[in-house]
Amino acid sequence: MPCLSRVTVTDGRGNLQMYEAFFDPRYEQSIAEPIDPVTGRAWISASERTAEMINVGHGVSAAIAFGFRHALFNLNTVNLQELLRKGVSFASQQIEPTMTAESVDGYLAWIESADACVLLTSDEVLGDFLPAVKPAFMQEAARKAGFVPDQQLLLPDGQTITLWRHQSVPSNCLSH
Repeated sequence: MPCLSRVTVTDGRGNLQMYEAFFDPRYEQSIAEPIDPVTGRAWISASERTAEMINVGHGVSAAIAFGFRHALFNLNTVNLQELLRKGVSFASQQIEPTMTAESVDGYLAWIESADACVLLTSDEVLGDFLPAVKPAFMQEAARKAGFVPDQQLLLPDGQTITLWRHQSVPSNCLSH
């Protein structure tokens, strides 16, 4: 049409969509489609449920430790839900495998230094930042640190998250 000048047309995909596609195994990385609203809500719901489980079992001041580094479910997404609902966030730490070494002893040292009431672990390495944490090593380290499995949560990508509670209740936690 002679009355129109050059027009740029985009489809809305950008960095966020590429990020989501990279960490969600259901999407081909080359497609970079946005997560559909139902799936997006399921991820938010997983973080909401986790925050609520921690509140009910361990209190709003619970110190939590994430023994994995998932891109769409992590201490930031859980703390965001806690901030939105309660106006405060949990004291939280996430493992940094480049600092701990890939070993039960390395993970154990991190768990003990976290002084947490609640430890979250994953049964799989799916959607995690690299280098990924070895789930079997983390679970063994959790047991050695005095944690016992308490509750489980299924994530939208199919992996199971276990909330562990400390057998002896640290002073910064409510008794279970």
